[in-house]
Amino acid sequence: MRAVLLLSVIVLAAGWVGIRHLPDEAQAEPVVLDVRPQEVLSVALDGRGLPMAALRDVLETQAGALIDLATVKRDRVALTDVLVSRGYLAARVEDPRITFGAGGAVYVTFPIKQGPLFRIRNVTVVGASAAQIGVVTLAAGEVADADRIALARKSVEERLRVRGKQDAVAASLALDTTAGVVDLQLTAR
Repeated sequence: MRAVLLLSVIVLAAGWVGIRHLPDEAQAEPVVLDVRPQEVLSVALDGRGLPMAALRDVLETQAGALIDLATVKRDRVALTDVLVSRGYLAARVEDPRITFGAGGAVYVTFPIKQGPLFRIRNVTVVGASAAQIGVVTLAAGEVADADRIALARKSVEERLRVRGKQDAVAASLALDTTAGVVDLQLTAR
């Protein structure tokens, strides 16, 4: 018991000595940021479960550059495009929050609501028979990824060309946002 009491006194004494040697607030030197007015200090993406590397790759607004509202606007569109191409078809990148700090420093935050990851519910082909196109390379349950949809469209188009048809194939999507699914229609023209 005496050891615990003695240890408590030693800890309290050490804390008191440490506090006495802290500088007074009035004596502390202010932190001065070495920034140009309107220089971007940080760019943040505010959202959960985001593909951060892919989103950061498309940003033109970078730390160290001067803020440019036209660039920020293009970034917002580019961020949305990345999410949509990955199957987040209801993704929303809201108006960026731009705040100014000491010395005119700028902080940019893009609030992102990616929404559900859409999956393929049905794939239909219009304007060509099953015998002409063979197997469609995209099936129900797969992520509605833009690259996969483009590959399926191109594959049907190539099979039609091999069979002597010079038809172009267009892809269209019908979203069911409640269920988070999409119906894909490939139309030969």
